This record gives sequence, C-alpha cells and structure tokens, in this order.
Amino acid sequence: MQYRQKRVHGALQLTQVFLDKHNDVLSEVNTSGARAALNDAVLQLSSLEDRQDPTRFERMSELVAERTARDEVRENHMRPIASIARVALPHAEELDKLRLPHQTVDSHTLTVWARAMAKAAELHSSTFLDHGLAPDFVAKLQAATEPLEKAWKARSHGRAVRVGVTDAIRVQTTRALGIIGVIDALVTPRVARDALLSREWAVVKRIARRAVRSATVEMQAAAAAANSTPVVASDSAPAGTPNPSPVAAAPVPPTESPPTTPKPPQEEAA
Repeated sequence: MQYRQKRVHGALQLTQVFLDKHNDVLSEVNTSGARAALNDAVLQLSSLEDRQDPTRFERMSELVAERTARDEVRENHMRPIASIARVALPHAEELDKLRLPHQTVDSHTLTVWARAMAKAAELHSSTFLDHGLAPDFVAKLQAATEPLEKAWKARSHGRAVRVGVTDAIRVQTTRALGIIGVIDALVTPRVARDALLSREWAVVKRIARRAVRSATVEMQAAAAAANSTPVVASDSAPAGTPNPSPVAAAPVPPTESPPTTPKPPQEEAA
C-alpha cells in the first residue's frame, strides 16, 4: 500500500515540476486555484506519509510488549493457580474461574479472566499457600494485569491512528485525481500548438492519472474488504468460561492388503 502512495506523491510532484519548468507558457495555470490545490495535496500526502512510515516499527514494538505481558500473566501467574486448583479444588464453585484460559483468547479477555481468577483464588488462599505459592501470589497476579491492559490499549490506539491516516490518504488521493483533471483542462489548450510540449504533458498527466487511479482502486478495495470481514467478539466472553479443548481426530491406521500366496510354477508341457 505504501508503495502505491509514494507513487502518487511522486507523480504529483512530477506534475509540479512540469508546471514550474514551463511557467513562461503556464503562468496563469500556476497562479490558479487548481495549482494551489495541487500544492496542498502534495503537502498533505507528504505529512501523512511521514506519520505512516514509522508505524511498522511501532506495530512491532506494540506487539512485542503485548506478547511479553500476556506470557507473564498467563504462564507465570495463571498457570500455577490453575494447576493447583485442578488437583486440590476439583469441586470448588469457583473452579471455572480458576481454569487456565485458552492461549488464543484476546488480551482484553485474558485481562478480565486473570482478575476474576485472582478474586476466586483469594477465597481459597490457604490451599494455594499449602501447595507452595507465595503469600502475595494474588497481589502479583493483579499487578501483572496492569502492564497487559496498558499494552493492549496502546496497540488498539495505534491501530486506530493507522486507520485514520490511511483514510486521510485515501481522501487526498481521490482529491488529487480531480485536481489533475482540472489542471489538464487548463494546460492542454495552452500547449496545443507546441507539439513537443504537448507530448511532454501527455506523458506527465498519464503517469499521474495511472498512479492516482491505481492507488484509489487499491485503497477502495482494501476498505471494502475490511468492512466486509466479520469480527469475532471474543472480548465479550465471560471470565468464567472454560477454555476450549479441541480434540484432534484419532489417526486412522492404514489398511493393509492381505498377503498374496505365490502360485506354484506351472509344469512345462512335455
């Protein structure tokens, strides 16, 4: 996507270069509102690209922070509690909340589940202490949920910012297509008598239109695909929901064909 956007930016800058290069013929075009709109579109796209470029590294840092916090909560705090509860509290009313959530649950659900587990474990703290957990195991679990909540909220905010930047780029790209059409209507009559200048403008506007149209089509298709993708509302899963346990189908042993008994060789006819 960014490659397309940079092509649009470059194509619009090429249009600016052409207009400036031939200002002696196109001075009226350069002082028109269409040229001002072109300059503004280039400036807006440049600013938006600067905001979008670092997001790849931001996404990676956000993802690493969230995964680290998830592992800390789930593996270092929730797993020991769940293991002890399964053995020592098999009939407790709070057993569902003391189960280990499936590793595929989202970070919001994991945060809610961990806090519910902390409250349920506190009711049976003596049992967990007898099985070797530290006296402050509940407080540590509750404290570990804070970095996790902060991480998934930061990642959600970053995603919202990136979506907003992409939408703004799409608006400016669509706007640029209309601006090129207006400039073409102003430039073409002024260069019609100069064959060389007319061919040069034909090449410049073709490059600009192709770049803008291809980027517009791609961004519209991406937006349509994003809007049509169903969203699984896993955040609404209750904290007491037991984790799913997918059961793999048992492999079917290959059927062996019965051994064939070799036939005795036929005697040669005398």
